[in-house]
Amino acid sequence: MEEYNWKDTNMALFGSDEERSIKKEAAKTEKAWQQIKSIRKSTLLVWRINKFNLEVVKSEDIGTFYSGDSYIVLNIEKVGDDYNYDVHFWIGKKSTQDEYVTAAYKTVELDTFLDDKAIQHREVDGLESKQFKKYFKKFRTLEGGYDSGFNHTKPNEFKTRLMHFRDIDCSHVELREVPYSRNSLVSEDVFILDLGSLAYQWIGSKSGKYERFKEKTASVAAASTAVGLNTHKGKCKILRYKTTCANRITLDGKDFEDVKTFTYLGSIIDEHSGSDEDVKGQVDKARATYLQLKNIWNSKQLSANSKSAEYLLKLKSERNGRCKIQVLEENENSHELKEFLAKLPNTEITAPSKNNCGMKAVHRLSDEDGEMKLSLVCKEVLPRSVITQDDVYFIDNGSHLYVYIGDQCSTQEKRNALSNAHEYLKETDHPLVPISVVCGSEKLTLLNNVLE
Repeated sequence: MEEYNWKDTNMALFGSDEERSIKKEAAKTEKAWQQIKSIRKSTLLVWRINKFNLEVVKSEDIGTFYSGDSYIVLNIEKVGDDYNYDVHFWIGKKSTQDEYVTAAYKTVELDTFLDDKAIQHREVDGLESKQFKKYFKKFRTLEGGYDSGFNHTKPNEFKTRLMHFRDIDCSHVELREVPYSRNSLVSEDVFILDLGSLAYQWIGSKSGKYERFKEKTASVAAASTAVGLNTHKGKCKILRYKTTCANRITLDGKDFEDVKTFTYLGSIIDEHSGSDEDVKGQVDKARATYLQLKNIWNSKQLSANSKSAEYLLKLKSERNGRCKIQVLEENENSHELKEFLAKLPNTEITAPSKNNCGMKAVHRLSDEDGEMKLSLVCKEVLPRSVITQDDVYFIDNGSHLYVYIGDQCSTQEKRNALSNAHEYLKETDHPLVPISVVCGSEKLTLLNNVLE
């Protein structure tokens, strides 16, 4: 199926008077929305579109998106006694035009149900905003969908997949299924090849996180050997020990002050044996080791590596231990690496879709002359001074389109904001960028990082 074929959808009639008049009534009867107003805490809700209907995504599946489908995501943030709403519609790269229109329609309908209090967003498969991806501790996109017949993996089932791991930040990681080819591998990242009874973790040689991990691990291993610790075998204990020793610890040319109370990771110091003096001596030397261990496992540079390892362990558990795991380095000279590469065909792939970073520009949408027109206000800069409250503005920073709806703009200008944003982007060299619709002067501060 052609990718992103929905981007040419004609949404010119979206937001018409007739369409708007039925939306309020439809919102009242949509079963998916009924639970929302009874929610009294910060919550994330996800619905998946199936044949024009909304299906609730189970909590254990939230964060997984199929490229052949479209979704509605509502983030509710409780702030004091009030609530902030962000409603996103996510469009898979292989979604249909009907799914696109349905998702957009339902997004506006949900905003209507919330009395126009929500900020509306459009998210595109592969080009999601960071805000959207950070809702999920693990954001994952897979091939398939309802029409393909493959939309959920049971514990004892699998589909051969090549997964690409990438950091969002130190607490979040994204996983994307990529074409089953060795040409999908890039040296900067981590990949997992899932073959059912065998799974490979492939770590790219140019991955900054891997180089730092290897460097720090070597340093810690050397220090551990020097003090008789083993950081890679056996069970890791956490021991809390009080000491008044004031010795300085020097490791890798750095001095560390001792403290009275601290936590230390190790495997040979036993709280049930050894003299106090022996323990103090070991603790003095081990403290620096612990500091480096802590630095490794808290490093944001290592999240993709560690998260991919967690993914493998979970995968093995789901298959009742019947899955062998092999960890490979890109530049190692091993039989296992050769076997791994032999399992991946050397087929050509289509390069992942990327948006060109378009030119900054501000456009004004107005019907003051009796006809809806979009006109250029300025380009290459995004000055706050050009924004007024009596029109709709398209604030395009080249990688994200913000639609600002002024307090005094006409009803028709408000109704057509989202559809006109779609039509505007169709004519640019970056048609797939995220869209966010911000209404009213009270929310103008949300654009502080965009406007100059």
